Amino acid sequence: MDKLRSIEVFREVVRCGSFSAAAESLQIVTSAVSRQVSELEAWLGVDLLHRTTRSLGLTDEGQRYLDYFESIWNSVQDLEAFASHQQNEISGALRITSFPFMADYLLRQVLQEFLAAYPGVQITLTLTDRVVSLADGGFDLAIRVGDIPDSNLIARKIGLVEMRTVASPEYLELHGHPQVPPDLRDHNCLFDSVLDRPNRRWDYIDNGKNLSIPVSGSLVANKGDLLRDLAAAGLGIAYLPSFLVDRDIRSGRLVEILGSYTKPTFPLSIVYPQSRRTNRVLHLLIDAITEAYPGLDEVTSSFAQPERD
Repeated sequence: MDKLRSIEVFREVVRCGSFSAAAESLQIVTSAVSRQVSELEAWLGVDLLHRTTRSLGLTDEGQRYLDYFESIWNSVQDLEAFASHQQNEISGALRITSFPFMADYLLRQVLQEFLAAYPGVQITLTLTDRVVSLADGGFDLAIRVGDIPDSNLIARKIGLVEMRTVASPEYLELHGHPQVPPDLRDHNCLFDSVLDRPNRRWDYIDNGKNLSIPVSGSLVANKGDLLRDLAAAGLGIAYLPSFLVDRDIRSGRLVEILGSYTKPTFPLSIVYPQSRRTNRVLHLLIDAITEAYPGLDEVTSSFAQPERD
């Protein structure tokens, strides 16, 4: 028995003065109205209505219970109004971790618009080139690159990011243009430590065969945009995500090399703990990030970070 529904039906019968009028108002059949009232009377153990072939009226008990029902119904309406207000007043605190270059190219604009839309939300953003434990750091959300192993985390893929091998026109004119991946051994390669490849290797695929090429050079850094700018200045060859270098390739500031070689692909994902799966603020932010970058599914990435939670 749905007690609240039965109270609603009983109130409507009293207001309308008949079962049939109440049924029409509630858009249910008359027999359902009669059944709901009868079940309410059985539950309370009293007759709420005088029923005759010509009239319908409240018993004394019915009048007393109607007063209680009005109080209950008003409280329910107040509760619904409060819940609606709470839902409209989005507030809360979130802790996010991301690689530094992800913040620049995935989060900067999203966070600006999100915090403007929801001024009651507070966000703490921690940027690090390491994959940190969400549980140990108390994080609600992380942006990760690579396959997410089975764990206590929920992963939502938002796209894929492609790696590109790039150098400046001046560097290539001076040092020559690599034709095949092994040619990289003869060049100054700027290595991004965030990519976390063992023994400083860059990966390619040649006719279905995986090539893992050891590289060396004068600089190792954990900041992709710095490596991009140094490559554009002619210091060496860099292996970086497409969203860091595509604009420079289009402008001619950088030249893509070895573009005919396919790179291994890995997803770009938002991950969060199982314990946060019902957090409304978190899911609003996840939706905002996903909706802001609908084109990411069109590109790919070859740097994977192992899950350590």
